Formats: sequence, C-alpha cells, structure tokens
Amino acid sequence: MSGTHLDRLVASALEQMSERAARAPMSEVRARAGDAPPPRGFAAALRGAKERGRPVIAEVKRSSPSRGAIAPELNPEKIAAAELKMAELERHLSDSSLYARDPGLFGNLSAELAEIRAQKDADEERWLALEMEREAMEQDASDR
Repeated sequence: MSGTHLDRLVASALEQMSERAARAPMSEVRARAGDAPPPRGFAAALRGAKERGRPVIAEVKRSSPSRGAIAPELNPEKIAAAELKMAELERHLSDSSLYARDPGLFGNLSAELAEIRAQKDADEERWLALEMEREAMEQDASDR
C-alpha cells in the first residue's frame, strides 16, 4: 500500500467499517444507537470530573493531519507530575503529629501544596478552554 500515512489510516478505517457492516445490519446498529444515552463532549466530561474532584484527561492530541500542531504549549506530563507531587504532600500533611513536631515544615509543605495546586488548576483551565474551543470549531464545521 502506498500513499501518505493519512491515506493508509483512511484505507484501514474503510476496511474495518466494511468488516463491521458485514457483521451487523445497519438497522441493528441504528436501533442500538437510538437506545444509547446521548454523547457528552470531552469538555463537559472533563468539567464533570473536575466537579467531582478527579479530573481525568483521556487523550492528548498534540497534532492533527489536517490542522498540524494543536496547543503545543500544553504539557500533560507537567499536570501528571503536579498531581503526584500533590499526593505526596497531602500524605505528609495528613500525619497528625507533623504540626506538633515541626510547625515550620507543616507551613512550608502547605504553602508548596497551595502553589502546585494553583498552577495545576491553571493548566487544567487552559486545557479545558482549548477543548471547548475545539468542540465549538467542530460544531461550526458540522453546521456548514
């Protein structure tokens, strides 16, 4: 098979769709789709997870064959590292004797936790804003 990487992806997807179509008639697929709950957008899912205290990023798309670079400033590794550091700090701060043993250390750890949390929250807000922008662009494109 020749062509670009995108050509190969499209050919593979068409082949998979053909195989799936042979396994289930379109009427059955439509019936299942009609019974399924409506899809949530990624931004809505991320907002809901954040409201529950546990935002989860399921996919990081840095570039697209059609658009090129997408938000190259985003760094999911930075967010993940911040979450690990926050968990470590929270573990230390949950030690009930820490304040009595070393109030200065308790204060320093609390300040560090607040600083890391603020930066992580800002990074997640930026991510969410970009996701909402992307969803709006996709909606605009589908409305045309």
